[in-house]
Amino acid sequence: MSRNDDFGSPPPELKLTEDWPGLNPEAQFYVDHNAVRTAARDLRKELTFLKGDTPSGGVSAAQTGTGTANDVQVVANVGGAQTGTWETADYFGRNVAKGYEVLYGRYTQLIDRIEKMSTALEKVVGNTDKGETASGA
Repeated sequence: MSRNDDFGSPPPELKLTEDWPGLNPEAQFYVDHNAVRTAARDLRKELTFLKGDTPSGGVSAAQTGTGTANDVQVVANVGGAQTGTWETADYFGRNVAKGYEVLYGRYTQLIDRIEKMSTALEKVVGNTDKGETASGA
């Protein structure tokens, strides 16, 4: 993976342990399709809170918010206008603004990827169900 200039460094590569379930072709395992569907639906339900709107009164930097993407956008979006115009404050504001850019970008990217993953899980289970039905399994 290469560096992504918009959102900082890429995540580290993950390595599966040798005894990871499902890697052994002789192993027997069972996947409860309904449990997978429920987990995917629950993930999407929880994501609605992360994608939720900022409360109608808004939030300020003194408030913690609820952790929604909109809260991050409002509370963490600090720059030179908020820190001051003198040289040190201006540089600090620029650094904070870049940090916000990366944080907000990664946060919304994470929410989007979890949503896509939950949708993909449901499709995989649905396709497996169709395949089992078609094969008489």
